[in-house]
Amino acid sequence: MDGVEEFIAKPFLVKDLVRITKKVVDRLHLEKLQRTASRPGVIQGRLEEMNMTDLLQSLEMGQKSCRLVVQRNGEQCEMYFAGGQCRDAKIGLVEGDQAVYKVILWTEGQFEIDFNMANASSRTTTTRNTTGLLMEAMRLMDEASRDVVETG
Repeated sequence: MDGVEEFIAKPFLVKDLVRITKKVVDRLHLEKLQRTASRPGVIQGRLEEMNMTDLLQSLEMGQKSCRLVVQRNGEQCEMYFAGGQCRDAKIGLVEGDQAVYKVILWTEGQFEIDFNMANASSRTTTTRNTTGLLMEAMRLMDEASRDVVETG
């Protein structure tokens, strides 16, 4: 079965098909970015092309170890991953889970994934795994939008 990415047994749920398809497409997108990289082991892109949620999910699913730097309007977030798990995150004075929750909201800016800098940080500032961070960020966003509707 050369070239097979995933196998889906019937019957299947559409949500499972969508999840698996998205995983393959995100991986292919990262590979394309890596082929066009100006430096070996470094991928650069724009959040308008691949948002923070997709980036974090791709790094987790690929079990990647790297440094992810995201920049927007003079702000910079630095995140370190080990085996796909976000271990350290910092934006200015904000660290850990709160830094991840803040950067997830960014919809524009640039990112750089450096696989050569995977072990540059030995700190652990996050308290959840990558999926847990994403789930909590989504919950917080949902809660914030619900508060806006209730007060509006």
